[in-house]
Amino acid sequence: MADRISLCLIVKDEAAYLARAIESSRAAADEIIVVDTGSRDDSPAIAHRLGAKVFHFRWRGDFSAARNFALEQAAGEWILFLDADEEFAGEDAQKLREIVATTDAAGYFFKIVNFYNVGNRVEQAPDVVFRFFRNHPDHRYEGRVHEQIIPAILRRNPEARFAIREDITLFHHGYLEANLAAKRKRERNLQLMEREAARFPDDPVVNFHLGVEYFRQGDYPRATQAFLRAAAGSSPGVVYGPKLLKYLVQSLYLAGEKNEALRIATNGLAVYPDHPYLHFARGVLLFERRDYAAAQEAFLQARAHRQCPAYYAVEEAVTGYQTLFYLGRCAEERGDLEEALAHYLVAVRENTEFVPAVARIVHILNPREYPEDTVESLKRVFDLSAPRARRILAEIFLAEGAAELARRFLQAEG
Repeated sequence: MADRISLCLIVKDEAAYLARAIESSRAAADEIIVVDTGSRDDSPAIAHRLGAKVFHFRWRGDFSAARNFALEQAAGEWILFLDADEEFAGEDAQKLREIVATTDAAGYFFKIVNFYNVGNRVEQAPDVVFRFFRNHPDHRYEGRVHEQIIPAILRRNPEARFAIREDITLFHHGYLEANLAAKRKRERNLQLMEREAARFPDDPVVNFHLGVEYFRQGDYPRATQAFLRAAAGSSPGVVYGPKLLKYLVQSLYLAGEKNEALRIATNGLAVYPDHPYLHFARGVLLFERRDYAAAQEAFLQARAHRQCPAYYAVEEAVTGYQTLFYLGRCAEERGDLEEALAHYLVAVRENTEFVPAVARIVHILNPREYPEDTVESLKRVFDLSAPRARRILAEIFLAEGAAELARRFLQAEG
């Protein structure tokens, strides 16, 4: 008889996403366990309607406690644990049946695509998450938030093997601003992580996640210190290593410690030479030092390594329109306006609202001297009838000293 799979979810007010999570997993799940921690919406009713066994658990500020309660209800030989705002891409859930029929691994990481807001756009950042593992009474989660189960699996079996399946993809909607704001996730997670750090001040995983929460709050000095503690305590080859380096370089840069950011990025490339964010960060830092030739080479390397492992957690925008913008800036500094314009045009095709690239295009077209030619050229790239586009361009025209052209665009909008 084939091993059974128990789908487990803990939910609170997840009516907007819960059905998608369950339906996308149905091909893999022999039973569905939903633990509700105090919903005020229809989450329990939705779960019942979709065939789940629904249990209620009083929330006590501890995600591991809720997850472990769910595990106690699960009868399957394998556990598939999803967040309620996650869903499988296409038919990927079916692949879990193939895994359990053939594998000797203890558990699996899957690729996850996190959606997040940048202005009016929704962009993507890949990562990996540990969501599938063998069921055993000793396998229990640890940590109030960003909870982990791999340490428990390894305590039971130090030889346990884990695998990454990037061909199995989850979509995650929880980082969209509307969801973050509605649940006050940033504030909640930071409070829980600070409590964890008080209990386990030297734990590298705790410090890594604490740093992430400080980073999300914009507290870059504290984020930097937490990431440094995490790096000091981490073993070589940990799965979060490339992401830790990315966050550390970002937080150092944003905290104003740019020389150290460049040093860490350069040293990091000795370990992860295919890490596109580290190449990108070096490029930005070298560009700011006016070492344009070295910066250009770094940006080209970032583009060359766009197809990096998902666990590097590099946003598509970084190796896309952001790197293209800087390649354009490097070309401008060399005096090659034709090449610069080509890079900027590709950048705005990827993101029509990326104002820095739009501004450089307008600057090269020189609207003060050639207003009509500028407008004709812009018509080939932008929908000039769109009110937002006209407002953005009017502001750029003003900055370029083309006040009359700016006035025309604003009057046309009115």
